[in-house]
Amino acid sequence: MSDIKTIEGVYAAFGRRDLAAVLSTMDPAVTFVQAAPLPWGGTYHGVEGVQTFLTRLLSHLDPQVTTEALYSSGDHVVQIGRTRGRVLGNGKDFDLPEVHIWRLANTKIVSYQVHTDVPALLELLT
Repeated sequence: MSDIKTIEGVYAAFGRRDLAAVLSTMDPAVTFVQAAPLPWGGTYHGVEGVQTFLTRLLSHLDPQVTTEALYSSGDHVVQIGRTRGRVLGNGKDFDLPEVHIWRLANTKIVSYQVHTDVPALLELLT
């Protein structure tokens, strides 16, 4: 399976909220990074760390990711898209551009970085 197909599968599984399928694509030493000011932000290590990240994220937001483009270069896949959804605490809708940077080794995800409009997200959470 190509790295792009792996990442497409991750987004499809996340869209179904099939977190077991998402976690099955992770290398045991995976690292997830999201901007620290967000309630679910920080650096998470290992599959358990990814599970913690996803649990925290989904306790604040009901997000859906729309992929506009996927690019593969070496062991990286870059996703450009939008995150849309609702803030669970206050019902506010959001639609923000984002970029996700994935790194894979032997078809397993070894790192993930999220880049989005953090000030806009923080404002939405208030």
